[in-house]
Amino acid sequence: MGARALYANGLRPGDRCLHAFGMSKGFVGGLPLAQVLQYMGVCDIPIGAEAGAERLLRVQVDQRPTALVGTPNFLLYLAEQPPAVVGTDARDLGVRTISTGGEPGGIPAVRTRLETSWGATSRETPGGTDLGCLYWAECEQAEGMHLL
Repeated sequence: MGARALYANGLRPGDRCLHAFGMSKGFVGGLPLAQVLQYMGVCDIPIGAEAGAERLLRVQVDQRPTALVGTPNFLLYLAEQPPAVVGTDARDLGVRTISTGGEPGGIPAVRTRLETSWGATSRETPGGTDLGCLYWAECEQAEGMHLL
């Protein structure tokens, strides 16, 4: 179910994904999402939000993952940091697909800022712990959620 959600969001087997959700305290976006990414053949780079913006951005520059997962507001904050940390804009760091969760990321103002800042498509994937890690997904048409 989680793999179907991330596939709908645009992640594909063989992608490399920078994991910017929190990795601690059993958060659904942490280890459960890392397992989903591995199951679908995506190379997860499990740095986690706890590592901070500088470390995440340095890994982005070094490893050039094409996908990014995290909460929308943290990813917006992260997109503001590259000029000071790595000397370039976020849109020049090679991200093509963003999958958000944990808070509303599909609302037009947030989505537009994410896509403009990163130069990537952004799709939302709500979930929780009651049915599974991810159980709603937004596809490339971005016209609403699909219940998986």
